[in-house]
Amino acid sequence: MCTKKYLLLILILLNIRNCSSFSFFSNSSNDSAKIFKISLSPAHSDRTICDYTEEYLAFEICQAIQTKLTATHSQIQVNLTREPGEELGRIQIANRANQTNINLFISLHVYHECSSKSKINLYYYTKQRFCSNLNFTTLNFMNYSDAYLANCDQTINWGNKIANYLAQNQKQQFEVEQLVGLPFKPLAGIQAPAIGIEIGLKNSDWRTYVAPITEAILLCILPTL
Repeated sequence: MCTKKYLLLILILLNIRNCSSFSFFSNSSNDSAKIFKISLSPAHSDRTICDYTEEYLAFEICQAIQTKLTATHSQIQVNLTREPGEELGRIQIANRANQTNINLFISLHVYHECSSKSKINLYYYTKQRFCSNLNFTTLNFMNYSDAYLANCDQTINWGNKIANYLAQNQKQQFEVEQLVGLPFKPLAGIQAPAIGIEIGLKNSDWRTYVAPITEAILLCILPTL
């Protein structure tokens, strides 16, 4: 009788072990897909471009890029840093981006271009002439103004890829300036790779910029998925 009890106990334990193993491997396969998080930050300004505010146009462009990006790949998540009419401080935006561990931050701006052709300018944040990564650990205290140093190399790499793609695929619709590093305040405090995109519009038709900017962003992030 004791032998039967022991055999029954062994069978129960083996069954529990098998079930646990199946559950473990099942969960790991579901969690294996990497999620790439992008934060799009539309400018908040009341300067006017062809009867529209920069706030309105920047939000519309970001929303259109968000729709295209998320429709392209299920592993891409895109959030906008504000709702229409909402105003957030730069430190609040940076803290939220850092706390959610985003993989890419893009600040989008619009202005009225007075020259003969529309223009796209690209920026990354730096306080010095040369920018290179510093090694940070969880034990290091990172100043707000030095946060960009965590991923400066990747920022420059992706920024140049976006600039080059836009320059080669703009079909004479606009001019593309080279990536420039400067203390661009909308990017301050962001630890993830952060790029500023400024579009100089000749008129209020912003739709032609959505597809090339989306494609340029995908060129950077798809190899990581």
